Amino acid sequence: MKRVTNHSWILLALAAAFVACEREGIKDLYIEKPFVPIRDVRGEAGYGKATFAWTAPDSASSLFYTELIATNALPGSEPWRLVIPRNLDSLLVTDMPGGDYSFLFVSHAASGESVEVATLSLSVQSWDLEPPATILDFTCLSAENTLLAYWQEPVHATYDRVVFEIYRQGALLRSESVEKGSTGEILLPDLDYHADYELRYYSASARDIRSESRAVAFSTGGAAPAVPEILPSTSRVDYAHSGEITWTVSAEVDSLLVRFIDLNGENRLYRFGGARGREYLSLLPGGTVELRVQARGTDGTWSLPRPREIKTRLADETYSLKVPNCLSSQDQRLSKLSERYYQALGRGTQDDYRANPESAIYTFQEMATLREITLDHEIINIDELELLVNLETLRVNAGNPGRDNCPQVEYFLRVIDRLPRVREVLVHANYPRHDQLKQELENSAKVTFRTL
Repeated sequence: MKRVTNHSWILLALAAAFVACEREGIKDLYIEKPFVPIRDVRGEAGYGKATFAWTAPDSASSLFYTELIATNALPGSEPWRLVIPRNLDSLLVTDMPGGDYSFLFVSHAASGESVEVATLSLSVQSWDLEPPATILDFTCLSAENTLLAYWQEPVHATYDRVVFEIYRQGALLRSESVEKGSTGEILLPDLDYHADYELRYYSASARDIRSESRAVAFSTGGAAPAVPEILPSTSRVDYAHSGEITWTVSAEVDSLLVRFIDLNGENRLYRFGGARGREYLSLLPGGTVELRVQARGTDGTWSLPRPREIKTRLADETYSLKVPNCLSSQDQRLSKLSERYYQALGRGTQDDYRANPESAIYTFQEMATLREITLDHEIINIDELELLVNLETLRVNAGNPGRDNCPQVEYFLRVIDRLPRVREVLVHANYPRHDQLKQELENSAKVTFRTL
């Protein structure tokens, strides 16, 4: 007779327990999860869409999925179904024809059990009845007895046109519209001099569904000074991506406003003091840009815009960085900024550049791809940064804090003003001009100042 070990006794006991369980009709030893469906279903209809939210059960529920069955009351409409995973607690349904809908939510358990949770009735509006979005980045400027308005078109399916209405003392004087796909500007001339008006504007769809109307008060001025003759030029080698403009300084001109659409489709605007007589525009390479130039008189009246054209360099033209003339004799062929470009463009390491500095020749298109660059303390030729028309982040290293030959704050302010995309300036805490830059930039509307 064989002996039964202690382990064998345990196995025999478990076998007996299984037999007992089978006899009791229990097929599994695990505890089944209870079936808890979703609850508190809410819904809201919109234009061509419906939004739903509910409270989902926790992981202890055996909920498998929830089914949404939608029926449109329109004759001949077939119900459609949508399976909702158990972990979701909201749903957005789009591209729906307008009509009165019945939405039935049915929760299903893993075992096959199901329960109808809620039935909602919602009226979905046709998508083309939705008011279009209000136009973006709206700016208006009174020039002499004329109003000029600039804006960006909204991205909206039903947007068709922008309507402008001019009122005086509550009475409508004029209404004009600009169709979708325009240049985003309108000129409303022949107003009275030195008069107060109100401009109301809104966007509208092809079915004349209108956005919310907005109002702007403005006053016309007197006769403005003539716009100085603007001489565009891109001949300066050290401003390869910049368009140089010069004009005759006049005692009547307080400042200039230069607007244009860059070659990447962005609206750009520059304000210059009229007494300088020369400024630079950061431009993308590869085409002709049309400028709109206005002069502001000492009484604050703007002139009407005058067109000017300026040509930029070709994208595949090459540029060799100018070497700062303040470098010591042993570093005469080197530029710290060029080293940074060399590395940022993936040409090689700092040592690679120093072994062959003549290889630091770049195309204008390459320079336009850079989004971030780091400056060293010793860099003097900061004007080369104007090549980076797509620069978004500017970093400034500490360098050697014992030397104080870093660029003046005014240089940084001019570069930041000229670069259209720069939004962040990061400056090392030990940079000699850190505190000055912080004071100038921490409240800037264009860039965010941060300390490294």
